[in-house]
Amino acid sequence: MAASTTAIQQLKYLQYKTQILNSYIKSLETILKSISTNPNERLLASLRLNLQNIEQKVLTDRAKEQQLTLQNNTLLSEIKDLTVEKDALYKAICLKEEEAKTAATSDTSDLIDNPNERFLGSLRLNLQNIEQKVLAERRKEQELTLYNNTLLSEINDLTIERDALYKAICLKEEEAKTAATSDTSDLSTEKVPRRQQKTNGDSNKRMIVETALHVIKGAVVKVLKIPTARTTMGVHFSDQPWRGAITIGNCADGKLCKIDANVKQQIEDTANECIRQNAACIIHEGLSRTEAESKFGHEMYDFYAVPDSVEKVNVLEIKDWNINCTNKMLCKSTAELMGLIVRKTKFNGKKKQLTIEFTVGPQTKCKDE
Repeated sequence: MAASTTAIQQLKYLQYKTQILNSYIKSLETILKSISTNPNERLLASLRLNLQNIEQKVLTDRAKEQQLTLQNNTLLSEIKDLTVEKDALYKAICLKEEEAKTAATSDTSDLIDNPNERFLGSLRLNLQNIEQKVLAERRKEQELTLYNNTLLSEINDLTIERDALYKAICLKEEEAKTAATSDTSDLSTEKVPRRQQKTNGDSNKRMIVETALHVIKGAVVKVLKIPTARTTMGVHFSDQPWRGAITIGNCADGKLCKIDANVKQQIEDTANECIRQNAACIIHEGLSRTEAESKFGHEMYDFYAVPDSVEKVNVLEIKDWNINCTNKMLCKSTAELMGLIVRKTKFNGKKKQLTIEFTVGPQTKCKDE
């Protein structure tokens, strides 16, 4: 009876915990839907939701384990009481058997009608019933112990998973903080014209990266079929050697978008085609702006205008590839770049600008076809 009552209480308690857990999960799902579309925030929210679910399951399993332990202890107590009762009956049977033997030697009456014999039969029947009940209770106790051990193992596994999730959340939060406080990244772009950026690092490597900007711009124009004129929004020179980035924008709607691996590879292949061709980088020096515009048109301009105070300009021409005003030292031919690898790309949907990071130099040397 006690075990049955405990099982009913356990069932009610688990139903109550299930209702609370379902309500909590619904509230978490509502919060998750309202979270920003930032990938880090989505990942953190997902990790937190998993952590909360695991913690709830751990609590539920622990409550179940405690109730099973209580039920197990109750069964053990019943088994102990039954064992005591069984031992007392066994002693009583032994005593009565001794009395019966004594009576049998002094009395020749029919043993069937002997009251002691009938009483002994009753005691033996009670003893058998008690022994069967003890066996049944012990089997139940063993089953409960096995189930309890299973629950304890599950709690241990869930605790390990919870701790791993907690560490992952802490790590992602640290990464988010680092990203939020970081001033620049390899994909960041200068918001000033290239001619106003300071030259630093190895001059030869810088010259090669400068030239690569014109090569990759021509490749982007050809692959994405966008205009050359006034579509270079900015450039970036990485602190790491041989690396740079270019940002393209100011194009008609639909011309720029997030590019996939296939388009990224097309841009890289097209740029390396120009490098393999060993195309000459011709600098037309000291042209008046009128003369330069008459010869090359507005294709020679980036998005940022050349100041009105500049009367004469130098114009780079890579035939059938790129035209651009420049005041920098550039390579004599595209072969000096050795090779080009497109790395990260980033599309800013709000500004409708595409940033492409690249590497040139000896580690990227392309093979001749």
